[in-house]
This record gives sequence, C-alpha cells and structure tokens, in this order.
Amino acid sequence: MVKAPQFIGMGCDIAGIHIIDLPIKGVPQNGVRTILRLSEVQGHEGVAVTFFPAATREQRENLKRSVQSSSLVYKIIENAVPANVKRLD
Repeated sequence: MVKAPQFIGMGCDIAGIHIIDLPIKGVPQNGVRTILRLSEVQGHEGVAVTFFPAATREQRENLKRSVQSSSLVYKIIENAVPANVKRLD
C-alpha cells in the first residue's frame, strides 16, 4: 500500500474538494483503497490516499496527475507516513 499525503492550499475548504470520483455501488474503479483526512501541517490541511495492492501503475499515475493539476493542491508527498510529515518546505 502506498500512502501519498497531499496538502491543500491554506484557506481552502477541504470539505468541498473532490479529489476523485467516488466509486459506484462501493466498487473501487481506480485502485484507491482509502482516503483519509489528516491533521494540518503548517496551516495546510492534508489528505492521505492508499491504494489496493492490485492497483496498476496507470491508476496511480492517473490519480497523481489529476491531483497535481488542481490549483488547490499545495504539495504531494509520496511514500511517506503521514504522522511523520512535520514540515512542507
């Protein structure tokens, strides 16, 4: 499982952000296992995404590209334990 914390720009309401389309009838279609809201780091709210072991590289890269293209995303940190992220610079 890969954890990819993503930190949202300061002042953005995370409740209104849709990072991915939710699966229909609970069946994951994009390899995503969980999406977790994280504690703030340096004033930025965070989201952690984990993938199912069978998620393809293409599914992971598609989500990463989608997230990176958002002007709301401040930074993506890959393969990190969210609790260990203390600074974003």
